[in-house]
Amino acid sequence: MFNVNQLELLVLINQSVYCAAYIPSIVKNYRMKTGTGWSWGMLYTFFNGYLASIFYFCCLRLPICWRISVFFQLFCIMILFSQRLYYGVFTYKSVLIILGFSFSIGLALAIIPLALRCSSLVGNAAEWISFGIGLISRLPQIIKIHRERSVYGFSYTTQCIMGIASLMEIGIVLAYKLPLQSLASSVWSLILFVIFTIQFYWFAG
Repeated sequence: MFNVNQLELLVLINQSVYCAAYIPSIVKNYRMKTGTGWSWGMLYTFFNGYLASIFYFCCLRLPICWRISVFFQLFCIMILFSQRLYYGVFTYKSVLIILGFSFSIGLALAIIPLALRCSSLVGNAAEWISFGIGLISRLPQIIKIHRERSVYGFSYTTQCIMGIASLMEIGIVLAYKLPLQSLASSVWSLILFVIFTIQFYWFAG
């Protein structure tokens, strides 16, 4: 059996892999001078999922590595969001996207006082919100690739690293008998990695 220190070390490694997954996408966008590889839908759902996870991890005082990881991943999503705006054509849709992101940030800031007073309630609610968003967060990207029949600008390296991280997470969840939603989220992420792999095989040529 693993002890608590071993669990924290494994979680730290797992979260470090998740964080590293975004680097290839950011670098690829910079080199290609494009941000269109990521769909607006996936960027926005990832962004909101990480906002919810911040409340979940912080309000329930989960290990510090989870809290650091989610802030770093949120930062990476903001970079990808900025790249898509900077390298793309500014349109009316861009304004709506900016308003959407701004609304999410404003809502998160408004919830902070409640989170400070009722941390357990907000933390548990945020856990389920984060889980629900996680289930749908990659679907806009799958639909985008299918409609455009192209994976241009979308980093397969990022998806491979996320697939590895999901596989690691499944092992950790099973070994430590962590909550069922954690297992469901990890398995679903692995399934989505397989779907992305199939799409890259079909449309990368």
